[in-house]
Amino acid sequence: TRASFEVFESWEHSVEQHGVLLSKPRYQKARDNWTDCHTFIRLVAPIYASDPLYGSRVSTLIRRYDLDRWDHLIIESVDMAHTAPDGRALADASSLARLT
Repeated sequence: TRASFEVFESWEHSVEQHGVLLSKPRYQKARDNWTDCHTFIRLVAPIYASDPLYGSRVSTLIRRYDLDRWDHLIIESVDMAHTAPDGRALADASSLARLT
């Protein structure tokens, strides 16, 4: 596969642009599944990567090195940040995922 790649002036700029890329409408279905890294990767992979094995390779690395071991803390934090003291939901997590 021939593909062009962007060169960034800094690591920070590349991270920022990665966020911009993933905020595009074509990734919405993946973002709706942000709390399940394997589903997210499976949905992103066909759009994001030229390697047809990208999704399975990333999921293998996540499992092998337990890279999702802290994910529940982020999910809980997002849920807590969007719940009023009386238990009312202030926003659902999927709304936050679209904003970030």
